[in-house]
Amino acid sequence: MYIDPAAGSLILQVLIAGVLGPGPRNQIIAIIFILVPYMARVVRTQVTTLRNQDFVEAARATGAGAREIIGHLVDSATNNHQRFVRGQLQDDLVFPG
Repeated sequence: MYIDPAAGSLILQVLIAGVLGPGPRNQIIAIIFILVPYMARVVRTQVTTLRNQDFVEAARATGAGAREIIGHLVDSATNNHQRFVRGQLQDDLVFPG
């Protein structure tokens, strides 16, 4: 029998909500507890992919520090993640421009 992987996270959310008690604040905490690790993995994967790109090497060559490069990589990765989520939530894709 096949069980959807989302069922496990739903059960965990119900358990967290049961421990914290009723209320919208606790429900939001339970949802965040489940979604943050997923989003962090996606952003980390994007950052490690972008880190090997040519523009990062060019930034290092021009003297940009590691902190500045990581800041730009995280910004780029989160923008890519937002586009991915929007693309999955929309029925029809609209490309502006």
